[in-house]
Parts: sequence; C-alpha cells; structure tokens
Amino acid sequence: RLYTVSILYLHTQVLIPHSVSNGSVTNPSLVQFGHGLFGDKTEVEQHYLQKQANTYGYILFSCTLWGLANYDIPSIVLELILQDISNFRVLPDRLGQGVVNELVLMRLMKGAYSSHPLLLVNGRRVIDQRRVHYYGLSLGGIMGVVYMALTNDVER
Repeated sequence: RLYTVSILYLHTQVLIPHSVSNGSVTNPSLVQFGHGLFGDKTEVEQHYLQKQANTYGYILFSCTLWGLANYDIPSIVLELILQDISNFRVLPDRLGQGVVNELVLMRLMKGAYSSHPLLLVNGRRVIDQRRVHYYGLSLGGIMGVVYMALTNDVER
C-alpha cells in the first residue's frame, strides 16, 4: 500500500501518502475529495488518486456527500422517487447538509485536526494549512460549484 489510512470522526477518510510520512515531500498540499454519484468517502482510495498523492505529496481527505451517496439509495431515491415524490424537498436539504459537512471538514482539517494525534507523523504535524484544494468527481464536481461559492478556505 502507498498510504497510511486514518479514519476520523464525522465519517472522514484521510490518506497520508508515504512520500509525506517518510519525509521525502516536506510541503504537502491538503486536497479535499468530493466523490461521485451514489459513492462515498472511500472513493478517495482509488489507485490513481493514491499514485498522484504519493507523487505530488497530497494529503487526501473525504467525507460522504449526503443526499446522493450510496447509502441514500434506499431511503431517499427509491422511496422518494418511486413512492412519494411530494417529499422531494428532502433531497436538496440533504445535499445542502452534505456541502455544509464538507465545508466544516475543511475547516477542521486546517484547524483542530491538523494537530490531531492520528494525523501526526512521527510526532510532527504534516498538514500545511495554507495549501488547500478541492477536487470533485461527478457529484463531487457538481456540488463542488456550490462548495466553492461558499468556502472561505479554498481558492481553487
């Protein structure tokens, strides 16, 4: 494996590449990953992302985007669309909460989590709070527009 994997609170997946943990990359970027339609936070573990993170020193992290995640299929999509469309407002409400969760997670990663014991490597802080980015696929890209309109933490 290329990564040290840590699971934190708020259903968060954080990947610290070996290039960061072994000190070959000393100025890593913090990259929040937005997963695809009906996916979840574990999509951040895809091989191509691991390879890029190890090569360029990205600390990747993700949370499940509520509303159209894999575990929303039975409760939201099937019940809502197939049985009672009059409750449609639940879907955009959950998607909005998913974006809020992502915004809060970025703030936590830049702040309190940056010195969390699970994210220290050999006792040292590896998160650079100034180099932060967002990367989204499919749903994460679509909702990334909303995220970028609201965030004060990420410039691109």
